[in-house]
Amino acid sequence: TLLTYAARQPWGQSWRSALPVAGVDGTLQHRFVKSPVKGQLDAKTGTLGEVRALSGYLTTASGRTLAISILVNDHQPESHAEGKAMDQLVEMIWNAE
Repeated sequence: TLLTYAARQPWGQSWRSALPVAGVDGTLQHRFVKSPVKGQLDAKTGTLGEVRALSGYLTTASGRTLAISILVNDHQPESHAEGKAMDQLVEMIWNAE
């Protein structure tokens, strides 16, 4: 709801442009590098204890922009499985829409 609200505000584009870009910079610099999602996802990552998150805006293959938020509980600190699953889910959404 917050992401959708922000996108509709006069400052919405400034808000979005402050987010890391998939495969380009910030916390997403090393994610989606060889993916069609590269450059199509502006999002913030988050980690707190055993919780991981990825929230932001995804421009799909059809050109539609979606607000997305993926949360994973019980993340194992040494595991990268959750991040890979989140990335695959984003790619599925990108392609399906």
